[in-house]
Amino acid sequence: MTEIATPLADPVLPPVLAELLPINGILSALNPRQRIFIASYYSNGRNAAQAARDAGYASDGGSLAKNSGYALLHRRPKITAAVQRIDRILAHRFQNAFARSMDGDPHGSAVMSEVYPLLPKDMRP
Repeated sequence: MTEIATPLADPVLPPVLAELLPINGILSALNPRQRIFIASYYSNGRNAAQAARDAGYASDGGSLAKNSGYALLHRRPKITAAVQRIDRILAHRFQNAFARSMDGDPHGSAVMSEVYPLLPKDMRP
């Protein structure tokens, strides 16, 4: 039987996510391990297998981690809903930053460069 590590650290969100107002409401509906999974998922470039290991859902680097990451993203309703809400918020933030950068606001370009890596591939322009 494989022993699953218990996560000890609080989740650390990427700065662009941490400053979003609705993020605390989204994360409050999740248990601590799920919050760590979400934070790790966005911190490590949307790698679900690594996020599953970081949150203690899997201890190996092989198929167990990949399966756990996939199952968490696609078969756990709370996590699926949280990721979808966060992705929509990020997409809106990117669109607003794009509009501001077209108006000549240099802050808009900076926000776009922070948000772009966090967007899912199907939402990237």
